[in-house]
Amino acid sequence: MRIIHSYKLYLHTITLLTTLLLSAKSNNSPPISCDPSNPSTNSLPFCNTNLPTTQRVNDLVSRLTLDEKVEQLVNAAAAVPRLNISAYEWWSEALHGVSRHGKGANFSGVITSATMFPQIILTAASFDSNLWYRIAQAIGEETRAVFNAGQLKGMTFWAPNINIFRDPRWGRGQETPGEDPLVVGKYAVSYVRGIQGDSFEGGQLKDGHLRASACCKHFTAHDLDNWNGVTRYVFDAKVSKQDLVDTFQPPFKACVQQGQASGIMCAYNRVNGVPSCADYNLLTKTARQEWGFQGYIASDCDAVAIIHDEQGYAKEPEDAVADVLGAGMDVNCGSYLMKHTKSAVEKKKVLESDIDRALQNLFSIRMRLGLFNGDPRKLQYGNISPNQVCSQKHRELALEAAKAGIVLLKNDNNLLPFSKINTKSLAVIGPNANSTDIFLGNYEGPPCKNTTILQALHKYFSSVMYHQGCNFVNCTSASIDEVESIAMKTDYVILVMGLDQTIEREKHDRVDLGLPGNQENLITRVAKAARRPVVLVLLCGGPVDVSFAKVNPKIGSILWAGYPGEAGGVAVAETIFGDHNPGGRLPVTWYPKDFVKIPMTDMRMRPDPSTGYPGRTYRFYNGPKVFDFGYGLSYAKYSYEFISVSQNKLFIKTSTAKNAVKKSGSSHYISVSELETKSCESMKFSAQVRVRNHGEMNGKHPVLLFVRTANVGNGNPRKQLVGFKSVSLSSGKSEEIEFIVSPCEDLSYANENGLMVIEEGSLYLIVGDEEYPLDLHSHGAIFLFTLSYILLSESESTQPPFACDTTNPQTSTFTFCKSTLPIKQRVQDLVSRLTLDEKISQLVNTAPPIPRLGIPPYQWWSEALHGVSGYGRGVTFNGRIVGATSFPQVILSASTFDARLWYRIGQTIGKESRAFYNEGQATGMTFWAPNVNIFRDPRWGRGQETPGEDPLVAGKYAAAFVRGIQGDSFEGGILNHGHLQASACCKHFTAYDLDKWKGFDRHGYNAIVTLQDLADTYQPPFKSCVQQGKASGIMCAYNSVNGVPNCADYNLLTKTARAEWGFRGYITSDCDSISTIHDKTKYARTPEDAVADVLKAAIQQKKLPESQLNRALHNLFSIRMRLGLFNGNPTKQVFGNIGSDQVCTKEHQQLALDAALNGIVLLKNNAKLLPLSRSRTSSLAIIGPNSNNAFALRGNYDGPPCKNLEIRRVFEGYVKNTMHHEGCNDGVKCTLPAIDDAVKIAKQVEYVVLVMGLDQSQEFEDRDRLYLGLPGKQENLIKAVAAASKKPVILVLVCGGPVDVSFAKYDRKIGSILWAGYPGEAGGTALAQIVFGEHNPGGKLPMTWYPKDFVKVPMTDMRMRPDPSSGYPGRTYRFYNGRKVFSFGYGLSYTKYSYNFIASTPNTIHLNQHIQETDEISSSIRYLSVSKIGTDICEKSKFSTFVGVENTGDMAGKHPVLLFIRHGRANNGTSVKQLVGFESVSLNASERAEVEFVLNPCEHLSAANEDGLMVIEEGYRYLVVEDKEYPINILL
Repeated sequence: MRIIHSYKLYLHTITLLTTLLLSAKSNNSPPISCDPSNPSTNSLPFCNTNLPTTQRVNDLVSRLTLDEKVEQLVNAAAAVPRLNISAYEWWSEALHGVSRHGKGANFSGVITSATMFPQIILTAASFDSNLWYRIAQAIGEETRAVFNAGQLKGMTFWAPNINIFRDPRWGRGQETPGEDPLVVGKYAVSYVRGIQGDSFEGGQLKDGHLRASACCKHFTAHDLDNWNGVTRYVFDAKVSKQDLVDTFQPPFKACVQQGQASGIMCAYNRVNGVPSCADYNLLTKTARQEWGFQGYIASDCDAVAIIHDEQGYAKEPEDAVADVLGAGMDVNCGSYLMKHTKSAVEKKKVLESDIDRALQNLFSIRMRLGLFNGDPRKLQYGNISPNQVCSQKHRELALEAAKAGIVLLKNDNNLLPFSKINTKSLAVIGPNANSTDIFLGNYEGPPCKNTTILQALHKYFSSVMYHQGCNFVNCTSASIDEVESIAMKTDYVILVMGLDQTIEREKHDRVDLGLPGNQENLITRVAKAARRPVVLVLLCGGPVDVSFAKVNPKIGSILWAGYPGEAGGVAVAETIFGDHNPGGRLPVTWYPKDFVKIPMTDMRMRPDPSTGYPGRTYRFYNGPKVFDFGYGLSYAKYSYEFISVSQNKLFIKTSTAKNAVKKSGSSHYISVSELETKSCESMKFSAQVRVRNHGEMNGKHPVLLFVRTANVGNGNPRKQLVGFKSVSLSSGKSEEIEFIVSPCEDLSYANENGLMVIEEGSLYLIVGDEEYPLDLHSHGAIFLFTLSYILLSESESTQPPFACDTTNPQTSTFTFCKSTLPIKQRVQDLVSRLTLDEKISQLVNTAPPIPRLGIPPYQWWSEALHGVSGYGRGVTFNGRIVGATSFPQVILSASTFDARLWYRIGQTIGKESRAFYNEGQATGMTFWAPNVNIFRDPRWGRGQETPGEDPLVAGKYAAAFVRGIQGDSFEGGILNHGHLQASACCKHFTAYDLDKWKGFDRHGYNAIVTLQDLADTYQPPFKSCVQQGKASGIMCAYNSVNGVPNCADYNLLTKTARAEWGFRGYITSDCDSISTIHDKTKYARTPEDAVADVLKAAIQQKKLPESQLNRALHNLFSIRMRLGLFNGNPTKQVFGNIGSDQVCTKEHQQLALDAALNGIVLLKNNAKLLPLSRSRTSSLAIIGPNSNNAFALRGNYDGPPCKNLEIRRVFEGYVKNTMHHEGCNDGVKCTLPAIDDAVKIAKQVEYVVLVMGLDQSQEFEDRDRLYLGLPGKQENLIKAVAAASKKPVILVLVCGGPVDVSFAKYDRKIGSILWAGYPGEAGGTALAQIVFGEHNPGGKLPMTWYPKDFVKVPMTDMRMRPDPSSGYPGRTYRFYNGRKVFSFGYGLSYTKYSYNFIASTPNTIHLNQHIQETDEISSSIRYLSVSKIGTDICEKSKFSTFVGVENTGDMAGKHPVLLFIRHGRANNGTSVKQLVGFESVSLNASERAEVEFVLNPCEHLSAANEDGLMVIEEGYRYLVVEDKEYPINILL
């Protein structure tokens, strides 16, 4: 702020009266207006405290003469004795304590000092908004105490400084909270609420009364003082709309809207040619009208004068006055308005009404401060006395703040903390070591107490050698020889270096980023001479390039202490000697020296690749850094883990779809302004992070949550801070932190037009090294047709949406509402009534309402993969139903090989989904599940969603799940008139099994698939889904197959699915897969061509006939009618009695437990280690990153479960003496294993259970694996714990895809291995019951477990069959000829089973009795095409085979019996073996059962040839069950 250089009171009469008035007051009393002892003013309305402030102010202003009014427009407002109005000083300072700067305060009375907190840049490094609030509270108390003591002439304080620390050279950057808009904004809010007397959460100011008034400055884009001849007075900041909106303005908006600041200061500089104090758009339109600011606006000191005198913006002084008053400014720091306002009125350049407006704002603040209510000492804050200044509480807070902000930048070999006992001698060197003034920074006041670093270190070590090292901080002269000599004599050396106010301050920016003068040389020489590595303490506000120290091994530790306030010396000493564990993090990027090549006047935040401009701040800067924003070490180690994110797919909602979504390049976005507040609120989601202290010291630790985008472009940030919280953690303790993320605020950025926009795409939440993926979509391109990207709107009703309301006479007569008519006739009538626009609007997943026909909106996209899910946009959990039964992820359910169980799961999910609908918590009943793609490659991130690698299993799962969820019987065929409980959709059609692998992604991937593989591997599950399951939906996939996008493939969707298989439902695209046809694959030349490719049949890239729209709508509305949504209120129809009481029932939760119990696979059980005896197990250890994470048990496409139980908690209920350790400090990533701690625990207990594996950070949609081993150091941890344990350990693997655990398979100290998949909400209970023998495991692997070196095979190679010529090994158990870790169908039990074939199975099958023609592959092999055999002969050729199975053990069990067939000679692409049937049987000990398998030679004995024809070869086959075989001879 500029010191006023001219101020004269030229109204001599007023001056004399004011002097007399003030002299009449006691010197130690505050200025009083409306003195109740003055009878002349008692009757004035503005002194009546019972009236509203507005009325009082209007009365006061109306009584003033023009001369009196003018005198109030400057910081030193004159008294108005005739109205008993005292003089008032607007300019006081309290940046980090009551300051001697400004004109309001003096320290010459009873109060001679005030608590001096750290300079703001260091306080910001604590990332602790509650601490910031408490500091401001303390400052607010002390300001009022000084005022009550008569040592303050005003209670308006021109703080905080919330400009962005854009350039590291800025001399005033030290005053700011740093470079991040979120941090700066939150600091502003905390400070303002604290000093003004509000609560931490805000909203508690009593009647708007203020303890003190805060003023947020300098508005706006002010961050240059004096650089290379450019001063703040004349600088014209050229700021893009983009940077203004998402960087420079947000802190001020937060200050106004959340902090409710009562003041704003406009800055010296111009912005895009307009002086800030003369900018109507800035001060009035933005601050007052848009943000709702209700306070006063002050100019910076003499900022009005320079508009004419130095900037030349105004032609005459009166023009400058007119400009600022017209813009909305209220008070001038300086004398310019007092000099020129009256003449401006006389020249008719200023209206008196503009002056009145300014005075209303000014006197309102003084009244809110209680300064027109009589003696302030007898009012609300009158009891705050001098003894509350420099109180013990405040001084302790200053020490707490200094310690919390100090940042440990380097600590090689744990040099710090020093031992208080073993430190023999100590040297302290440096110009900042024995100075107290430096601690205070600028805008300081006299401190309560000052202790230098040297003095504070004497507390720990009485004999300290000291040398200043340099003549001054600028170090133009250094005593290097002397300090080298000292360094050689002592055990430890502390160098206290840096900057001070002679180097960086107001009106003085730096031109160099290095340490001043000879400091670097001195440090390097001392470090080299010292016996041990030295400690470097840096005192400075702005960053310095200390790269030399960062890489120098003789400089062991670096501490940045900012300007740490009056307690700084003690804080540094306590940190060095370990009485405090540093936890601060840098609030600014530390740049290298050559950053000074960039002009400080270049205001651009974004980089410019064309010129090499690197951008600014961590959000955009792409150049080298010395230290990153947010960087900071500790004496402890902390780990982070995402334990819950309530949404990882986000969908933007708006009240209208029209023109909402725009396109920029290849990206789509929506303006936040298009979204209603309610929509923004409803999109908020929570992210829960567990942070653990793994060190030996307690610590206070800031947790920073960032978001980064997968694709940086269009000016979006590289990453962005979205939340931070400071937690105090004792050694070994953890805490869960919840962040509420608002997409409208936290995931948006400004586009080039200055609009805040949300861009679709992949995002990642980041804490430390942990990342959690998010998908942000603005969908519309979902169904057979897409019109760009239409955004979602949701019904707000608690009643389910339905059409044909019987109470509505307007619609009850429509033919389509007559439920007695055939659906086909009803749909035709409905479609015939639609306009073209209405038709088009229905072809997206969020179908809008058609009010004139009484048709409500409908959401096609809901998910229910293994329970009603929070993914998709059709279901919400914010009503009466807050959770749903969470079954195991599908890959584990598949390992039960129990089709009836799959059906019951589908049945339950269907019932619960209908309950959501009936309760008004679903806007659609179409669920995009199951995923029946083949799990072809073990690296696929979504393999977990599938039933595995076998086409028969995938097909039977599809049929069972679809029948269950849709409301059919287990055998199928009894849907009542086609009515659906819910609609299932089999996905992703077809050959989709790659998401993101080595530069390939699903959107642009072209799967090259042979006709042979397509016919007998990829297509059969979809065929079963359609023909047996009668699925009402199919989803076409992102990828292309053999050059044709799936969603544009007429042969696939129409000829195969509809014509050949008889599909009668709707076909939807995967999300945005239509746009990829044009945007990614370039298959379509234009977006319109993509639409045509999707919707037309035979017409190639020409016009789109409306008949094709009608065809699509027939399919869509048919489904909605089959769901009963056009029959009146659905709650009164066939499924209407299903309510919230049928969600999470005991029966459903038991079914989830049964599914987990029967899916878990026992892979190893040496010496019958399992089951453990519950009564005999004396002690147990549960170790592993998945042991304490219930979220990890659910897999993806999950929803909130009925209950959440971590594995460790369940086991603690079985064994009282259970110890626990997570084993890895960073979750399953396990790059930071705690092997020593885990081994220590393992040695103390009888049994150890290791819970390891993967989670959704390793395998996920849009994330395929590159490695088949366990992540990080998990294998090392397992081996170490196993070696140290008293008995062989139990290894539990939580994962979807297979992992190579060959090391564990052959390690004798690893006795048992259990694969638990992602076992759902009951997973912990299921594992405990199996480990302790309450359940006998019977699951079998539904996929092959490959060795690590399988990753040499490209994931993009779609071939199933091996290629001996190239060494390609093939895929899945049917064709793979390489080494396996575990085979498909493998699984042990606690009991033994024996098998035998019963003789009723035929040995020879004749298929040629009615067929005259056979084909030959070669002279020795004949075959028949199945298509030539015909359905009748295939049916007649069915035969039964009976398998006897006996439980020969002593424990009951549920056991899947798998029947394979293998060829006598595998060739011509035939499989090694092929599953032809499976059945799950429950057998007591010694019980026997016979299992019948009905085989159809046309289905079970056939294979695809190279032309994609299913054929049956002549020759021997062998039926196989475990080690038993039965021969069958096929004769043609």
